[in-house]
Amino acid sequence: MPLTELQRKTLIDKCNSININTLMSYIQSKDVTLADMPKLSAERRAYIEQYQHNMPNAQEQSEWNEIAASSAVKTEALLTKIKAYISRWESERPTGNHVDEARTLQNQVEAELSAQQASIEQGDWNMVDVFSAQSLLAHLQKYPHTTHRQEIEEAVWNCTNKENAQELQSFVAQFSGSMHAMEAQNIMMALNEWSMVKSSSNLVEITNYVKNHPQSPFLFQAQAMMMSMKQNELENMKRNGEKYEKDTILDYISTGLFSESELFAANVLTPQILDTLRQMDKIKQCLPNVQQNIESSKAVCKEGCTDVFFWGIPSTGKTCVLMGLSCASNIHINLASAGGDYGSTLMQYTQAGFTIPATPGNFVTTLEASIHTPGDTEQAHHVNLVEMSGEEFAFQIVNNPNHEFSFEDMGAGATELLKGPNRKLFFIVIDPTADRVSLNRKILVGYDGETGEPKYEYQYATANQRIVLQKLVDLFSLEENKEIMKKVDGIHFIMTKSDRLAKPAHMRMDAALSIFKAQYEGNILGPLKMLCERYNINTPTKFHPELFTFSLGDFYPGKIFKYNSTDADMLANAIQNSTHAIKNMTWWGKFKNAVN
Repeated sequence: MPLTELQRKTLIDKCNSININTLMSYIQSKDVTLADMPKLSAERRAYIEQYQHNMPNAQEQSEWNEIAASSAVKTEALLTKIKAYISRWESERPTGNHVDEARTLQNQVEAELSAQQASIEQGDWNMVDVFSAQSLLAHLQKYPHTTHRQEIEEAVWNCTNKENAQELQSFVAQFSGSMHAMEAQNIMMALNEWSMVKSSSNLVEITNYVKNHPQSPFLFQAQAMMMSMKQNELENMKRNGEKYEKDTILDYISTGLFSESELFAANVLTPQILDTLRQMDKIKQCLPNVQQNIESSKAVCKEGCTDVFFWGIPSTGKTCVLMGLSCASNIHINLASAGGDYGSTLMQYTQAGFTIPATPGNFVTTLEASIHTPGDTEQAHHVNLVEMSGEEFAFQIVNNPNHEFSFEDMGAGATELLKGPNRKLFFIVIDPTADRVSLNRKILVGYDGETGEPKYEYQYATANQRIVLQKLVDLFSLEENKEIMKKVDGIHFIMTKSDRLAKPAHMRMDAALSIFKAQYEGNILGPLKMLCERYNINTPTKFHPELFTFSLGDFYPGKIFKYNSTDADMLANAIQNSTHAIKNMTWWGKFKNAVN
């Protein structure tokens, strides 16, 4: 029982005479302290202090007993009490302290709690989507000390778009001390240049990037992009070789962008074509001057022949058709005729494998020719092949505010040829690769009043191929042209550039028919068949126009081609089948005629 105040005062007053053990029992029960007894003798004070030092601390014993009593169940609260106990008693370590036991117990509790936490976390980890950065980072936020941190870092890095600066910055902020942080920084430094190269889609730029940046973090993407673009470029060169200029191809080779073997393997070039490309300027110096021979050629249709006209808008390939016919195996061009110089030019360019430049807008000339059946030298089909620029034809139809058009607008000399006495054969030329063609021409509008210099202006128009050909058929049907149409034996279609339609060649006609039916059958073929019935045109085919495919051969870059006479021979046969044969007079026949 605690001392009363009187008892406590008496104890303090008699502190030097009372039994020492009795005094220490009161001190231990905290009824009094050494500080309460300033008159206590030094001897007694030293004895009591030594005794206190050697006896267990009651408070420490109480705290430990409380910890020990609850140690069976390992909880966060128990761990907190253990840590507080160690923190309080570790430095002074009273007699009989349990600090070392507390440390052992702390390790046991932490291990068990860690195991419990790991078990709980593992359940959550099993639900994480390792392909979602959001899911991974949410788990890391919930379990900042997770044992899966390295896995999370790798997975988030794999999910990071390496070409997105914002995502890279977010990664660095989240994993600033990770092994991928510096890699992310290096990528961000290279990102601007790579983005510009990538967005340009320029094969030369991407190739130079690969060559000049062997350590780029985007090297793999750049190489893959380069290979894909090279393959696409090879396919395009193979498919549209004539659109590539000579210098472009030679630059590709000289810079190492493409090797000769690559171009040969892709059938873009052959060794012979490459040699021609390299000597093109020298070869062309030996060819005739096209403009000079155009100017020297005339438009004269020899009587007694069938006049063969080729209709179409510019760039459809009408001149290419004539080039092919000039070297067909069963056609002979009279180079001494009115258009002989131009015919000679067509032949030489065809043999060299070069297409000639576009003809002037109002150019018209004729090639006098004869078609012989192989093995039959006694009769021939005599024709005048009419070369007529498509520019004037298309401009007069398209750029005509009054919507009036006649054969009078066909170009210099064309009208007279059409009205001539000869039988006619019409071919309508179609380009399957172009629905519309942009036109421009320079025309004389007058002369300067002071200097007398000619004044020109440019005209522009866009020709829709189907509309122009429909108007052409309507023009054939006009009553004012009936005298011309009465002399027409056949009207047929030629689809040029057939080498682009399909490969192999035997499939081209099916492709041509499909295009023709889709674009021309309704508005053009129907009215044209009625016209043919009206004037007895195409009687061998029951008034139906025929469709022919045409190609000069295989085209290569630099507008070089390897001539193949197959289509030209077939077209020559078609002309032969649509015209009348004239028997060649033998010496005896000529003698009998002279006698008669």
